[in-house]
This record gives sequence, structure tokens and C-alpha cells, in this order.
Amino acid sequence: MERFEQLQELGRGAVGIVHLVKDKYTGVQFAMKTMNLDNLCDKEKRCALDEVEFLRVITGPTIIKFIDSFNENSKLYIIMELADGGSLSDLI
Repeated sequence: MERFEQLQELGRGAVGIVHLVKDKYTGVQFAMKTMNLDNLCDKEKRCALDEVEFLRVITGPTIIKFIDSFNENSKLYIIMELADGGSLSDLI
């Protein structure tokens, strides 16, 4: 987590928070989803880890690119390409 500087919260979901972060070494901005694994039951933990594997392999011109993921202090972090056009609900 020391590699990324949190800039602002972008949104919240049922099990996680998404922040705008900046890579301290490159200055590139990303979206980072944080999930506290301590707050999840075993089934939810498996689903979260399955989400990471799914994001890792899926690609396409309309798919947000997976960058990296890591566990630290009972939290799962998923780093994704930043879609700076706003949320889908804003566009609808």
C-alpha cells in the first residue's frame, strides 16, 4: 500500500470502498478498491478472490483494465485502470 497515495474517495459498495490513488513512483492515477476481509464470511471471501482472478484474465476494448492486487493487514486491494468519465449511474 505504501506505493499508492490515496487522493479521494470515488464510491462505496456493499463490501468495499473505491479510491482515486496515485502511484508514488510514476504519478499515474488508478482506481483502488479496498475490501476488509475481516468483515466478510468465508463465502464472501471466496467471491472476492474469484473476482480478482476474473478481472485478471478478462480483456476487451470496453473492459476496465486490471493492474494489480495484493493483501495487506486483512484487506484486499484491487488496482484498476481509472475510468475518469464518471460513474455509469451518472451517465444514465
